[in-house]
Amino acid sequence: MIPNEKKLEKLVKKVVKQQPVNPADILFHWKGLGERGDRVAINVINRQNGWEAFALWSESEPEMRSLLLGVSDRAGISEAGVLVLKAAGLARSGEDTDRSHALWILQTVRDGPSENLRRAELMMLQSPDFFEGALSLLEIEETQPTAEFLTNLLEEGLPQEQDQAVRKSLYRLRQKGIEAPAKEETVRLVPEQSRQEIFLLAENRLPLWQPFFYYSSQGSRGDWFFAEINEGNRFEIVQQQRNVRMNQKQMQRIAKNYASHFEQGTGVKLAFLHLPSEHARYFVEASFELLSGADDFRKYMGESERQNPFRDWEVKADLLQADAASLLEQEFFILWMVEDEFLKEFDTRLKQIEEGPIVLPEQQRRQQKFEAFDHATEEYFSAEKRRVWSLALEKAAYSFKDSDVESARIALGFARMLSDQGRKISSVPFAAALLERSLQIHEKQEAKRETEEKKTSLIMTPQEYDRETRRR
Repeated sequence: MIPNEKKLEKLVKKVVKQQPVNPADILFHWKGLGERGDRVAINVINRQNGWEAFALWSESEPEMRSLLLGVSDRAGISEAGVLVLKAAGLARSGEDTDRSHALWILQTVRDGPSENLRRAELMMLQSPDFFEGALSLLEIEETQPTAEFLTNLLEEGLPQEQDQAVRKSLYRLRQKGIEAPAKEETVRLVPEQSRQEIFLLAENRLPLWQPFFYYSSQGSRGDWFFAEINEGNRFEIVQQQRNVRMNQKQMQRIAKNYASHFEQGTGVKLAFLHLPSEHARYFVEASFELLSGADDFRKYMGESERQNPFRDWEVKADLLQADAASLLEQEFFILWMVEDEFLKEFDTRLKQIEEGPIVLPEQQRRQQKFEAFDHATEEYFSAEKRRVWSLALEKAAYSFKDSDVESARIALGFARMLSDQGRKISSVPFAAALLERSLQIHEKQEAKRETEEKKTSLIMTPQEYDRETRRR
């Protein structure tokens, strides 16, 4: 067995949750990982607010107490953790330690705007380990000032690993409703006649999500944005920098680094396409019309030429179910699915037909399922959803208009079918194919989950087996 960070995290969480754990297992992974093991343990205990539970558990474990004493002056231990360790006699004294420096940064952020904030930013960068510890400490604070501090820290030009760590922390804070206050300059307008723009839009392999980079300049300096479009839902500026020099080559390098990290984390390959301004504005503005949160950014972008890149294309009008199935089988569309929440509801309806209290003849069950499928298609593809998926297909067509013209024409043909609100959804083969494929994937995922749960339920301790045998 090899020491493993993930396994150490799971074991520490079990201790904090007061679940049984073999101390030897924790010691093996913690000590085997060396200083990295210290950092993993500190971060997990912090996030779980588990210093008291962990210290109590370690009372009968001398080696574990020794490890806690060894990390007591490391950056990242929370204020509550310090109190617990001191009470247990496991904290070293002394003010000039990484632990005290990290806590000073936290207090400085709490105190609000001052000249010390700049010093705190620079102190964060003294070493990778200190950076990670202080970042963990700031994240568990869960306040708007810490979100603002971390957002400003991104402007320091951090190494890629630290930059992504800060972004993950900010993402987790946003999930809890904690964000840095919006800057008033977001709505600043600039004269359109002197504006130069660079757009890099990601391929929409995840159909209803599209990140993009945007740079707008007057003269030699301009403003740089990284934003996310959640089709039909919301627009969000993830990062922005003002008054910076940027060119297309630099933008593409940043986009490539982001795509590489995204693939490492998700396994999904992304390519960012450089679009002419008039084409990019056509797609971005079309998305903005179907979501919220983009008003300020639209004001910033101002009015400029928009051009449909497919305005002169002739597309197929007699597309069939086989065309839709063939399109969705392509690697580009492998993640195209209806939202999971809708699929769960639809799957429940089908199970009620299959497993209802009244046993129906096979033919009648099939008929009811067929009707349920038609109803679900009509229900899901509302007028708004039709526009959202039509736009997604247009964007996909643009991604391979030069490399696979035939597929681009098919995708564009289905886009136009969906956008025709006078056309019944039952006559749009793509709609039924997407829902059917989505349901099949959902059912496979559910079956796999149920199988795993059954395997887990078959594992019994000797005491449980003995009790079960006696009952029989």
